[in-house]
Amino acid sequence: MKISVVIPVFNGMGVLEDCLDALLDYTGRHELQIIAIDDFSTDGSRHYLRDQNGIISLFNDRNYGYAHTVNSGLKHAGGEAVLFLNQDTVIEGEAIDILADKLFSDPEYGIVAPKLLNPDSSRQLSIRSFPNHLDIISHHLGLHLLFPANRIINKWKMPWFDYDSEAEVMQPMFSAVLIRREVVNHVGLLDERFPLFFNDVDYCRRVLAADYKIIYIPSATVIHQHGQATSQNAMRSVYLQHKAFIDYLTGYYKGIRYLIPNLFCSIILVFSAHLRALYRGVKRVFTSRA
Repeated sequence: MKISVVIPVFNGMGVLEDCLDALLDYTGRHELQIIAIDDFSTDGSRHYLRDQNGIISLFNDRNYGYAHTVNSGLKHAGGEAVLFLNQDTVIEGEAIDILADKLFSDPEYGIVAPKLLNPDSSRQLSIRSFPNHLDIISHHLGLHLLFPANRIINKWKMPWFDYDSEAEVMQPMFSAVLIRREVVNHVGLLDERFPLFFNDVDYCRRVLAADYKIIYIPSATVIHQHGQATSQNAMRSVYLQHKAFIDYLTGYYKGIRYLIPNLFCSIILVFSAHLRALYRGVKRVFTSRA
């Protein structure tokens, strides 16, 4: 079986080499079609990709963002399954074969997700539920820190999730997920109204609405250097993330009854974005002086 690996690239030097090396060293049961799409990098990633053999390299003419870049790769993907893979990941062992076996073990399975590990091999919190207004209030007002054991207040990020057991889930991080090609054909591409954030949340909602299941399988592991790309312009990422949250709310919670909740949560998100951006700006100043 052919598996298309779609890797969006933006200023990936320092991590991209390890990601590609692990894929090029793959000796499992499937044929890999590796597609790397550079989103107008300025650090030498474009030149690096041009010199690589065994992969398909595509190059954006400007910086479009994650969703557009992944969609460009999907249009060239010819596999029966598509592996979304961030540039700051490294596939471990037989993870690809394990994911593929699980994905095609049941026709209802649309997406399978591995266990994500930090570079120090500690567990990464990668499984969430779909956020709502209460989640925004509790998270951005710090209630989730005051009441960490409360399953209503902490419903979004699910700190109690058992990462050592296979489970049907709502929304895994798209840093590494294997998707059945027929799901892409049925559900469509990523929504480019969410260029950087919340496209994974939106896509998972669409997959579940199409009556497919999303499965987390811990026996497949992937190392993930979380935030490597978005941290390159941290303040801009903060505003894009909060704007995407607002767009998500207004897109999925429509009608008169959600007018006030949407407005209230939008105010919280705008205020929180300014606070986070200010904190990061001050932190950067003091770090540069140290």
